[in-house]
Amino acid sequence: MGASASPTPLPPVPASDRVVAEARVIPASRASVTAAVPGTVSAVAVAEGQRVATGTTLVQLDATSARADVAAAQAALDAAKARSTQAVAAVSQANAEISRATAAHKAARAIRDQLPDNASAARERAADADVQAAQAGIRAARAAKDVAAAAASAAQADEARAGAALDAARAAEARLTIRAPMAGTVADVTVEVGDAVTAGPPLVQIAGDGGWVFETTDLTQDEVAAIAAGNPATVTVDGFAGTPFEGRVARIDAIGEDRQGDIVFTVVLEPTGELPEGLRWNMVASVQIATKP
Repeated sequence: MGASASPTPLPPVPASDRVVAEARVIPASRASVTAAVPGTVSAVAVAEGQRVATGTTLVQLDATSARADVAAAQAALDAAKARSTQAVAAVSQANAEISRATAAHKAARAIRDQLPDNASAARERAADADVQAAQAGIRAARAAKDVAAAAASAAQADEARAGAALDAARAAEARLTIRAPMAGTVADVTVEVGDAVTAGPPLVQIAGDGGWVFETTDLTQDEVAAIAAGNPATVTVDGFAGTPFEGRVARIDAIGEDRQGDIVFTVVLEPTGELPEGLRWNMVASVQIATKP
């Protein structure tokens, strides 16, 4: 029997030098603006495509009740300030009474001390009585000041509480005005006047001025292991298939997400050259990422 032939070895399968994935065009900076509190939309101040600056009013929720609360808190503060002013004035008046009583005591003592040696006993008793009465006047004035000072402290504490209540009412009113957290272009408005909104869902989407990046969320752990931040990439946006452009990996999320049994990672690519005009948020693109820098 002849010797068996050795099997022909299969040629090695070359490892791919690129990872291919689908991506979407997203703004490099963006904001999903939500309501801080529930309410009813009373005004929508912007439209899609409008440029806004930081702090621009986007949506106004009905503030009728909040404005009434602010007015009531302001009235309460005004009344508390008036009481505090009166209480402080009473302390000043009490200090003046102490000064007058002290002066009266000093004068009574001077009169008593200047009595001649031959003054009658009745005159001396009268002078002593005047001194004692002046001393009693000082004690009464000091006691009145203590009462006035306690009342002033209480009034000032009431004023501080009323001021805090006004600040809280103003803050509650301010939360009903939804403002742009950044400069950019309004990309989407999801509410109309009369809509009831809750805290959380986005009301307005803003695309910032930082240009565009490309985000893929379907790269598996094996594919992510083959790439690194800084690796070059080629991006082709659907609708601009004739003008692919260059980019690089800007970020790879450290935590994967379970999607239908597969662990996938978000990878963000940034352009390294000129982008075509007319890109829009969420346009679909394909990316080819080199596995070597």
